Amino acid sequence: MRDVKTKGIWVWGTPIEVDIDGVRTSVLYLDTEGFESVGKSNVYDDRIFALATVMSSVLIYNLPETVR
Repeated sequence: MRDVKTKGIWVWGTPIEVDIDGVRTSVLYLDTEGFESVGKSNVYDDRIFALATVMSSVLIYNLPETVR
């Protein structure tokens, strides 16, 4: 179990406008709670991950065990 810092899903307040190949695109940053939080069930983890996935066109999944 981990003592996480982020609770639920945090959304950066203002979209960032960028041009990608001449197409104006809005980028919105999300930060989600990590898996295996102290006092949280696997169902809770699954729901947070599913919601973040549905809200995103690009998802960066960070595994702290592999980042050194």
